[in-house]
Amino acid sequence: KLGIATFMLWASRDPRKYLATVWLLVWLELLHGVVDDVYLIARGYSAAEYIPFIVVHLIIIGTGLMFARQASAESASPLKA
Repeated sequence: KLGIATFMLWASRDPRKYLATVWLLVWLELLHGVVDDVYLIARGYSAAEYIPFIVVHLIIIGTGLMFARQASAESASPLKA
């Protein structure tokens, strides 16, 4: 998790350059973060312990989506003179 967060911060310096990787990491956060935590809750682990992690994952996903879409829009728009 720390590696994903560190790379996301590093990629935020030039998100257009690493756009595909940012999208991949957003999906990994969703699948490896949120889905795994929900699975653990369903298996009987304490929901009170895992819900804060789910919230953190959702914040990371939301932020990643927001900036990836912004970078995608900037890449698609023609340069202004």
